[in-house]
Amino acid sequence: MARVTVDDCVQHVSNRFELVILAAKRARQLAKGAEPEVSVDRDKNTVVALREIAESKLNMDDLRRMEETVVEEEVVDEVIRFEIADLAVSDDLADGDAANDLQGEEDDLGLGLDEAEDLGF
Repeated sequence: MARVTVDDCVQHVSNRFELVILAAKRARQLAKGAEPEVSVDRDKNTVVALREIAESKLNMDDLRRMEETVVEEEVVDEVIRFEIADLAVSDDLADGDAANDLQGEEDDLGLGLDEAEDLGF
């Protein structure tokens, strides 16, 4: 398709406002690396998104499913990062690094262990 128009897209998405939202969200997905459903040639992401809509390759339901998948992946990534951070803290405590750090602060300041803890070291 050499040129895509709003009229081409409105045949597949009845509401122009929904069309704008759909095209914008899809263009963002393409910018983040999503696989296009049509040939890209040298078109910009917005044109590719509109071409996908005009060629009935994309609708709001498809977009919602794609977004749900992305959200699920982000949640999994966040849980993994949290678990890794938790393991790192556990390893530090198990190795006694935290106690050694606290002892070092005590020596540097000339404070007793209880005084260093009271000050937040």
